[in-house]
Amino acid sequence: MPRPRDPNILRHPGLQPLWKGLQREWQQQQVVAVALLLIGIGLLAITAVKMSLWYGLAGSVAATLSLLWLLRLSQRKPVSELYHLLEEEPGRVRRVYAEVTERLPFGLKFSSMTLIYFVLDNGEIISVPLRSSKIKLVSKTLNRVLPEAEFGRPATL
Repeated sequence: MPRPRDPNILRHPGLQPLWKGLQREWQQQQVVAVALLLIGIGLLAITAVKMSLWYGLAGSVAATLSLLWLLRLSQRKPVSELYHLLEEEPGRVRRVYAEVTERLPFGLKFSSMTLIYFVLDNGEIISVPLRSSKIKLVSKTLNRVLPEAEFGRPATL
């Protein structure tokens, strides 16, 4: 019989990199959407000066798409969504695994990034970017949070 889970486990310092990674990704998407909005407005301003239909069309498309993207981003909070999933429905998470991407130009280690994946019972996959140095700590803590989930990369066919 499994032990009851600690109610404060999701506030454990071992999960802080997970929450920070989600928050950082969400903020980066917001910055890109605002930059796209500013580019669209800039193209519309150029249209007023040069009277070019193409600049106006490109500017209005860029501005409209960026506004829709910003609206969609404002409606979801990925940290609270994953927190809710891990707190209320941990049985939905079937597998957790991580993939490390290293950039090695000319054989020199330039950077390393890790994505941790949560595979849900309906086939949906949630990915969270993490610093590679934090993956072991996060994985150990997630083992305590999700005792029913499988950990490790799925076997390839």
